[in-house]
Amino acid sequence: MILLYICGRCNIKTPHSLKREYNPDMLLIEIVRVTELKSGWNKNNCIINFPVTNLALPGFSRLYRVIATCNHRGSLTGGHWLTNICTSGGHWYELNDLKPTSLLTRSPGIDDNSVVVILLIAEDKLS
Repeated sequence: MILLYICGRCNIKTPHSLKREYNPDMLLIEIVRVTELKSGWNKNNCIINFPVTNLALPGFSRLYRVIATCNHRGSLTGGHWLTNICTSGGHWYELNDLKPTSLLTRSPGIDDNSVVVILLIAEDKLS
C-alpha cells in the first residue's frame, strides 16, 4: 500500500509504503468519540456501521470477528459504561453493573452511536 505523507522536514508530499508483517490473533480498536470545538471538547455520537463477522481491516491479511464491545452512554462529564459480549452460540448480551442480570441485545455495529472499544479475534482462531 502506497500512501502520501507530508515530510516533517521539507513540507513536501512524499510517498511512503506500508506493509504490515504482524497480523495478531486478537486486537482492540478504540473509537475516539470526541470533537474539538472552539469552546472545548464535545462528545461525538455519530452513527457507525460495521460487520461483526468476516471483518476485513486495511493492511491486515486476516479476517476478524467482533466478540465484545465497550459502550458509553452519556456525555463527556458523566454517563455509564456497558459491555456487550457474544456467546459461542452467537447471541449478544449487555452486561450492566447497575442491573443484576444480563440482557439479550442485538449485535453491535448496526447504527451504533455508543461503541468506544471493539475486541476482535481472528476468524481462523474460531474454527
